[in-house]
Amino acid sequence: MGDLADKSDSEIEQWIRNHEAKGATSVPFYRELLDERARRTQLKHTLNMERSLDHLKEAAIRQKCTTYGDLGNASGIEWSHARHQMNGPHGHLDRLLELCYARGLPLLTPICVNQDRLEEGELGDEALAGFVAAARRMGLPVTDERAFHLALGSRAAGREHMNQLVAFTDRTPALVAAVGERASYRFFEFFTAQIRNPNTRRAYARAVQEFLAWCEQHGVTSIAELQPLYIGT
Repeated sequence: MGDLADKSDSEIEQWIRNHEAKGATSVPFYRELLDERARRTQLKHTLNMERSLDHLKEAAIRQKCTTYGDLGNASGIEWSHARHQMNGPHGHLDRLLELCYARGLPLLTPICVNQDRLEEGELGDEALAGFVAAARRMGLPVTDERAFHLALGSRAAGREHMNQLVAFTDRTPALVAAVGERASYRFFEFFTAQIRNPNTRRAYARAVQEFLAWCEQHGVTSIAELQPLYIGT
């Protein structure tokens, strides 16, 4: 197929539609297409995909819902300017949902709700319809729409995301934890975001865990003290 970056928007869109029409939404190339479309959408929007995704991940890990306004704030965009980019079949949330699917992450967008629904953590009817339409488009089976949404709520998403992040360990390595809470999150996040194959992810994570444990046992007290020679020891 060549480099997707060299293809036109219409070619990308047509390939995506073809995969969806054939029910071929589980193949790796479809996920690559979704990722590429999200990248192109980012070039046209002021809302930042990666910052939004980080915001949703952190909310999920805290097992909390978030609001559309907070999602806009994550990109440094006021709600009055962000709202017109947020919803709809080609909106920011739609593309974020596709990005979650493309990267093998939990479907995180249902934890973003209206301010007046933050406590109950449920999407309004219009937002729910858009979410379900996108899920079905990606080949996900949905029968009871509300139940499907609630199964992906903040607590469920949080558990699934944390399971993905920490499946390889029951604690943050001391050398990482000493740098601060954000470093701990980034340590876990790296393996989920950068290594999509779960078996490879676990293997790499175990190797890193063992290396950092060795460093701790040999008196290394800070990440800044790590030297290349330790890796070959």
